[in-house]
Amino acid sequence: MTLGALPFKEAIAFWESKVPMKPAEFKELWNEQKVNAFAVSGVSNMDTVMDLYRSLGKAISEGQSFGAWKKQHTDLWEQKGWTGKSAWRVDNVFRTNVQTAFQVGRFKQMSQVTDDMPLWQYSAVSDRRTRPVHLALNGQVYRHDDPFWDSFYPPNGYRCRCTVRTLSEGQAKRKGLEIQSGTPGLIEPVDPKTGRKMPARPLVPDPGFNFHPGKAHYQPDLSKYPATLKQRFLEKFLERACPDDWMDFSESSCFKRLKKHLKQEDLESLQTLAWAEGERMKQGYKEWVAGVIESMQPKGEVYPMANLPIKVCSSMEKQPQLALVVIDDHAVTHLVRETKKARGKAITPDEVAELADRFATAEWYLDQEDPAVIMTWVRSGDELVKVIIRTDRKVGKGVANHVTTAGLVESHNIENHPRYKKVTL
Repeated sequence: MTLGALPFKEAIAFWESKVPMKPAEFKELWNEQKVNAFAVSGVSNMDTVMDLYRSLGKAISEGQSFGAWKKQHTDLWEQKGWTGKSAWRVDNVFRTNVQTAFQVGRFKQMSQVTDDMPLWQYSAVSDRRTRPVHLALNGQVYRHDDPFWDSFYPPNGYRCRCTVRTLSEGQAKRKGLEIQSGTPGLIEPVDPKTGRKMPARPLVPDPGFNFHPGKAHYQPDLSKYPATLKQRFLEKFLERACPDDWMDFSESSCFKRLKKHLKQEDLESLQTLAWAEGERMKQGYKEWVAGVIESMQPKGEVYPMANLPIKVCSSMEKQPQLALVVIDDHAVTHLVRETKKARGKAITPDEVAELADRFATAEWYLDQEDPAVIMTWVRSGDELVKVIIRTDRKVGKGVANHVTTAGLVESHNIENHPRYKKVTL
C-alpha cells in the first residue's frame, strides 16, 4: 500500500489530535470515542505505543508505504510473533489507522464543498479482496447529509479500503445515477472471488464500525467522554490551537471562535486546562509547595498537581468533568500544621511534595457515603496516608478536582470497611 498523494493537513491534524493510550484503557471506550484515541492490541508498553503512534503520523504526513513503515519495527513484530500467518496484525495496524485518518480528512474537505458537490458516492476497490457487503455498496449515491453515512461512512471494517467521491447533481444526472436514501434493506452480495450471488443478508457495517468517524472526530459529544480522554483530547487541542500566552487564552481570538462551536462546559474545561498549563510553565509543583510551606502564609493560590488515573474516573458513579487535580495553599499549610502534628495525623513536607508522584502507584478507595475520592498509600507499619479529593469544585472560570485534606489513619479504618470501596483494574 503506497499512500502517494495522501498527505494533506486535515488527515495530519486528525492524527495529531489522537490520544495514545494502553489497550486496557482503549477497551473501555465506546466505538465513537475510539476515533479520537490510539492503541495497539497486545502492546501495553507506553514507550512502544508512542513510538508506533509517531511513526504512523510520519507515514501519514510523508505518504510512506506500508513496506517502509513495517521495516521500522521488525524487532517488535518478531517479539510479538506477528510474522508468517500472523503478519496480518501488522497490516491491520497500518491500514486501519492510515485509512481512518484519510477518510476523516476527506470528510472535512468534502463538507466544505457541499453547496457545489452535494452528492457522495460510495467507492469500493472491487477486487478479489473486497468484502461482499462493501462491494454491494460500490457506486451507491446518497446526499451528503443522508442518515446513511452515519452508519456507512468508511472505513467500514478493519483494513477496509473503501472511500467516498463527491458529485454535483449535474454529474449524477449525466451518468444516470440514482440517488438513494436511508439505510438499505436486504441485499444479495456477490462473492468477489467466484462472481456468484450469496444468500440475502442485511446490509450492516462490520462490528465496531457502525458510526461516522468524521462526525465522531469533528463533532464529538465530550459530555459522554471519560474524564481522562476528554482532558487529553482538549489538551491535544490546546497544543495545536492555543496562543503562546496560556494565561490570556480566554481573551484570544481562538477562544472567541470556539464559543460558536463548543458547549459552555467544554469552554470552561478548556479555560481550566489553559490556566493549569500556564501555572506549570511558571514553576513546578514541588517548587511551589516548598515556597508555601516556607512562608506558612497562604494567599489563596491554587496549583495543578496531577490527574486522577483512568481506573479511578471509570469507577466513579458520576464521572468528573476533568481528571485534573488541584490543591490550594490553605490545604498545603493545613496538611503540615502543628495541631495535626500534635494529634499524630500530619504528613511531612516531603510527603506533601511527593503527593503528585504517588497518584500513579497508590491504592484508591471510593467513599460510598460521600462523593469524595480517597487515595491511600502505606507510610510505615499499618499507617496509611489518606487524601480527600472533592470532584468538580470551582477553580477560576472552570472546575477541577480539589485536594481538601490529608492525614494519617490506621489501615483498619479503610481496608475491609463497608463504607469504602477499593478501586481495582
